[in-house]
Order: sequence, then C-alpha cells, then structure tokens
Amino acid sequence: MKLTLFRSSHRTGVIVGLVALLVLLLSATASASGGRLDDNSIRTYEVTIENLTNGQPLTPPLLTFHRRYEGYFGVGQPATFAT
Repeated sequence: MKLTLFRSSHRTGVIVGLVALLVLLLSATASASGGRLDDNSIRTYEVTIENLTNGQPLTPPLLTFHRRYEGYFGVGQPATFAT
C-alpha cells in the first residue's frame, strides 16, 4: 500500500528551494548587522540558478559564499571530487 502525503512536482521543489534561499539570505543579512539595517550595512547578493543540462531535472541549489570571480564550478567542466 502506497500512502502519499504530499505530491510535489519539479516546479514546487524549485519554488520551495528559492523561498528557503531567500529566507536564509535575509536572516543572514539581518544577523550580520545586529538586527538593524542602516545605509552602511546594505549588501547586494547576486543569485544565479541555471540548468545547463538538456532534458535533465534541475538538482537542488547549492549555496556557497565566495569572493567575486572566485567560482567553484566551471561551465562544461566536470565536478571535482569534493563537490
């Protein structure tokens, strides 16, 4: 007997992942500034999620923080063992 409590789709998973990412970023920004925001503590984050595979579902997003131009993934390159 199969019991389905919640039926999710690919689109639902992506939406839930993006909402979770947004909540995480907002809470990290608020806690880094001591719970207060002023003009000197405003930060900008760029989030890019891109599916580079044809006909494959998008895997759950991975959240990393790094300096600008210090990427951990290369388009067309195989993933490293640590990844």
